[in-house]
Amino acid sequence: MPAVIGLPPEALRPPVEAFANFMMHSRERARRAGTRPRSDATAEGALAIVRGLALFLADERGKPDWALADLQDVEAFLAGQPKDRQRRLVVLGR
Repeated sequence: MPAVIGLPPEALRPPVEAFANFMMHSRERARRAGTRPRSDATAEGALAIVRGLALFLADERGKPDWALADLQDVEAFLAGQPKDRQRRLVVLGR
């Protein structure tokens, strides 16, 4: 299991929780449909990216609300780990 990262600030938490619920529901839909659901590691990794962005916005950019985020914030987040840029873009595009 990956290391647990901190919880985002309260104002940023609802969308992160909604994303976690989306991931769980999509896994259940895949099981019911008889298709291959995402693994625990895949779901946890995706959630870590979304939580990481929320923490980055609050801690590094001083933006405690998703409505304050802009393209430069996302680019700065992506630049923090260039090798993971594509994966992060895929996850954040959901």
